[in-house]
Amino acid sequence: MAANGREKPLSIGFIVWPENPTEAINAYLRFILAVFAEQNITLPDQPNDATALTRRRLAGQVDDAVLDGARDSWWAVVDDADGIRDFKSMRMLDARFALCLLSVRDKDAPILGEHISWFFELMGYAKYDTRGATALMKRTFTFSRPV
Repeated sequence: MAANGREKPLSIGFIVWPENPTEAINAYLRFILAVFAEQNITLPDQPNDATALTRRRLAGQVDDAVLDGARDSWWAVVDDADGIRDFKSMRMLDARFALCLLSVRDKDAPILGEHISWFFELMGYAKYDTRGATALMKRTFTFSRPV
């Protein structure tokens, strides 16, 4: 808490990510899966099960080629519905949540804060509990400044 009794603002930019890009990506993915579990968020398993693929990825059981194919399938869901500007239908939001899981690669490690920020925006569009996700983020990550 700040001296004025209000909660200190949380800056995603102050998350201390592991130096190893794969470990950083895995931390991001585990956080999203934890938010889904804590809030009972489930994604459709069609065209593929993004959460199951992500769990397999974290276990080292799936390679980027499989993830790329799965990602492309979810992009097709958005494209086929001309849904690039649709942030209201749960089908388009679910597709975007799946893309949050399936699109990140080691090259994205330097911009994981942007990925988490986008994830929170999607949660807002879907009317999920962003405060609960923020509390989980505080418990999950280390920050370079007090939160």
